[in-house]
Amino acid sequence: MKLVKKKNDSDGRKSNANCNQIILDHFWHLSGSSEERRCRSVQIIVQNLTKQISNNQYNDLSYCLDRLIRGLTSSREFSRHGFCILLTELLQHFPEHTDVADVIKIAEKEFGHFKSDFDSELTIAWTLFISCLLKSKRITNDTDKEIITKLFENLFLIGCKKDYVEIIVCSLMNSFYEIFSDDKELFQEIVVDRLMKMDEHGNMLFKTYLILLCFQRFKLSKEYIVKNVYKSNSKDFTNIIKLIKETSKFQPNIHPIIELFTVLIKQIDGDNLDEYFAKLIEGIFKVDMVKTSLGFDIIPIMLDNVSHHSQIKTILSPTVIRLLIQTLSNKQHPLNKAALVLCNRLENYSLKIKDQTSLQIEFARCFIEKPGSINFDELSRSKLLFNILKNFSNDSIKEWISILMDLMIKQDNVVASDFYRVRCLQQITHLLKCYTGDDEFLMKNCKIFLVFTYFERFSEDLILDNDSGEKLKRFKYPISEKLRRQFKSSFQNVIVHLYAISSTVSTNSGSITFKNKLANQIEMLTQLKDFIMVLIKDKKLELVNKQISMKKFREVLLEINEKFDSIKTEENKCYVFRLFYLHFLIESFENLSDIQTILPDFNECFNRAFSDKNPKEKSSDPLWSDVLVDLLISLITKSKSTKNIILMTFKYLVPFISPIGIQSLNEAFVNDGTIEFEDEDMDDEEDDDDDDGDGEMETTDQIVDTDEDDDEDDDVLEDDTEPVDDEFKKNVLKALGSAAEHDDDGDDSDEVLSDSEMFKLDESLAQVFKQKYGEKKRQAEKASMIKSFKLRVLDLIKILIDHHPKLSVEIVFTILTNIFNFLKSNHSSKNMTALNNKCQQLLQQISKTNPVFIENEKIAKDDFENLLTVLLELQCKCKNMDLQKSFIALTSWLLSLSRNHLSENDLEFFHEHIERNLLNFFKRAHNEIKPEVFKTIIPQLYRENFFDSSFFEIINQFSSDDKVRPFKRCIALDILEGILKRISDDQKTESRLIEFGEKYQRELLETLKKSQQNEIKIINLYIQVLMVIDIFSLKTSENIKTDILQAINSLPKNFRRQINKQFVNKLKSIESN
Repeated sequence: MKLVKKKNDSDGRKSNANCNQIILDHFWHLSGSSEERRCRSVQIIVQNLTKQISNNQYNDLSYCLDRLIRGLTSSREFSRHGFCILLTELLQHFPEHTDVADVIKIAEKEFGHFKSDFDSELTIAWTLFISCLLKSKRITNDTDKEIITKLFENLFLIGCKKDYVEIIVCSLMNSFYEIFSDDKELFQEIVVDRLMKMDEHGNMLFKTYLILLCFQRFKLSKEYIVKNVYKSNSKDFTNIIKLIKETSKFQPNIHPIIELFTVLIKQIDGDNLDEYFAKLIEGIFKVDMVKTSLGFDIIPIMLDNVSHHSQIKTILSPTVIRLLIQTLSNKQHPLNKAALVLCNRLENYSLKIKDQTSLQIEFARCFIEKPGSINFDELSRSKLLFNILKNFSNDSIKEWISILMDLMIKQDNVVASDFYRVRCLQQITHLLKCYTGDDEFLMKNCKIFLVFTYFERFSEDLILDNDSGEKLKRFKYPISEKLRRQFKSSFQNVIVHLYAISSTVSTNSGSITFKNKLANQIEMLTQLKDFIMVLIKDKKLELVNKQISMKKFREVLLEINEKFDSIKTEENKCYVFRLFYLHFLIESFENLSDIQTILPDFNECFNRAFSDKNPKEKSSDPLWSDVLVDLLISLITKSKSTKNIILMTFKYLVPFISPIGIQSLNEAFVNDGTIEFEDEDMDDEEDDDDDDGDGEMETTDQIVDTDEDDDEDDDVLEDDTEPVDDEFKKNVLKALGSAAEHDDDGDDSDEVLSDSEMFKLDESLAQVFKQKYGEKKRQAEKASMIKSFKLRVLDLIKILIDHHPKLSVEIVFTILTNIFNFLKSNHSSKNMTALNNKCQQLLQQISKTNPVFIENEKIAKDDFENLLTVLLELQCKCKNMDLQKSFIALTSWLLSLSRNHLSENDLEFFHEHIERNLLNFFKRAHNEIKPEVFKTIIPQLYRENFFDSSFFEIINQFSSDDKVRPFKRCIALDILEGILKRISDDQKTESRLIEFGEKYQRELLETLKKSQQNEIKIINLYIQVLMVIDIFSLKTSENIKTDILQAINSLPKNFRRQINKQFVNKLKSIESN
């Protein structure tokens, strides 16, 4: 069916007088900047037209088509975008009512037949119009041949004459060629024959693109391509490179002909692809910045079409790498942004070739070979190489590590910084942490790192892998101290990674048991132990640390090995001791003296654990697990590696710990003076809250920020408010001696002190200042160590809560009491931020537990009440929002626990405390307790009719009293709404809902009549309460609703817009009915 003609107005344009007003309104939104709004308007217009057409009304469709085609010339905001979308939708949705020939006639009438001298507006309009036809799929091989020919000629002419739309036309030509997919004869007649007749002048770039597109889709002859694209001969790329250079005028857009050239040469001239890449790189990367920017865009296209890994090196030539380093490292460089875009594309390419090891290796090699470097990222100030390596497959990681190892070992010209080898090792470590393949490869590298970290001389026949017989290679140049430190760091990192992998290995059933998990970890560490035991048998072996006796070192390791081998049974505790012994053996390399101190006590625990005597025979002796807990607490302030071992293995000890051991943990957190600290214990720690137990090592290097600690020390030494210390002043003057006297006399004579006198003066002054400030600094350091110790103990308590099989209520209450006592005096302290954060996490964790009641436990109602009292007191004082959230969750948890353990009558204390705090919340000016606690607890606490409760009386009183500050009234209404949302229907009676619904409607009406802008919040809160009550479903007076609507309508427009629209719409629907 053809378009129905609408009547024209006096100036020849179609009138919109009879068009649907909804359609006219939404036409304005098509030009808006909001994409969501534009799409919504398109949808509404299409829906309205569909309804009209179903009733045989076509006038509005005709009007829309006419206006949309005319609007393609408009440059106002997003008009063209919105009009194109709607025009495409109309052509697609109404094929029977939109004849293509008629639509084209409208365009010809509005724009005229396309001519080469058209201005940009008409050119863009024609381009967009043809785009709409193609995207709507209305042009097919069944369309009239005259129409197809006309559209092709128009597109061809636009592409040849108008550079600024050429790339768009190229894309449209690609879509246009799809019309002929099933009709090659028609394609030959309309397209190919036309291309054959074109002259050698004009826009050859566009014409060549059409030829290549024809070749790609319909396989034109190779001879024709060579003649018209290659020009002189098939091995000369001069014409192609010339045309590619011409595409630089389209920057930053990439002309699609570049990719077609590369695909073409790969298909018909694959043997010369290397030469093409080389000549293109040579021709593009010149001094001309525009051409170089084009080169950055071409590189990813070339990489996507390589047929052999050697071609990657041709593309990423030294010239390219050198320029990439220069442009990335200088943000002011004109090509810096283009280089950053190239980086993203190169990273994506490395991910795309993840399964092609040879390509990945050659790709990465280009960045580390000159002019690149192993520290390419530092030179370029980017993370390009890091991200490329991150995308390596396991096979690529293996091969790359082998390359880096050879580079390290064979380097003979080593500078003092040993930077190159250190960076190679850092890169190896990073890759090993990304490796997820077989454990044997990780273990082999772990052995290498161990040997080079702690030993100097070893046998030349040291075997790393018994299966392959691979031997350890020696460095051509001696290992420097810096490289050895890096080996140590790498060894520790890989051990942690191995441990994490072994912890997450699943069994055939898909789950992993306690015993299986321990067995996996022990098996992994046992391989390393066996290697170490073979290693220490070497008579030539020497330790790097000459202060440690090799003989004593061997004795300690042999003792640990003997104890490990003596464990024969398969009990769970056997796995725990095996794991500890293996960790002690590895830790001996780093802290032999600590391990020597640990072993006697640990061996005693071991002997008690496996003693044949019945534990009940000697009830006075503590359990081995409790003794071990005390031992671990004393060790947790030692080195960071010792602490890590404890945190890693403690979860396996938890099932064996008795209440006595748990009490030791609680006492360790409460008491500050029970631990003796050493200077070496002051290692830098960081607060790390992401300690997930099963998958990774449970270590959290907790400490207050070191910068804050430094500031604290400065404050100790430089306190401007401190009163003048006359005694200190006298001591300083006494230390200065005669120098001070000369200064006081104002003598300007240049009396010079001898060196010995100056040194003596310095020593005297140092002694005076040390006497005054030394003790304060020591106290500050001790306070910092105590905070660090408490953080570590809290880590252990967290592990205990996570892994204890039967966590009792008494244990949890004791932990909570200790935390609350700490928070009472420290919740607002800036110096305790790390500890407060850790406490907050523990409280949140406890609120999710379900502790069990044990018969012998003495838990009374008073214990619950005391805990609630402290909890509510903290909520009234604490300003920390995270802590407040945890307090609310814990209050809810405590209520649930109380219901399970106490009778309903015994819960009266809960009612009293919540009611008292609710009243204080409204009456007191300064109260930090959050309304959310009442919204959460009251619905859980009061299970009868809420409107009869004392809670409602208090809330209702403060929400309605005009003498109460508006701020408090708003909060009262907010609490009421929150409670009403949470309570069940059984807690509401219809009569009371009607009563209070009418009351709140009257109060809302009175507030609206005040018509003050600052009342908008309380107005919306009243409305929210009425909506929760569902006032529109209750049998209340309709008159007051009408009055409310009138009051709203009388408000200023900007005020009225802020009122809840859903509520207003419901009021309007009632009035209309």
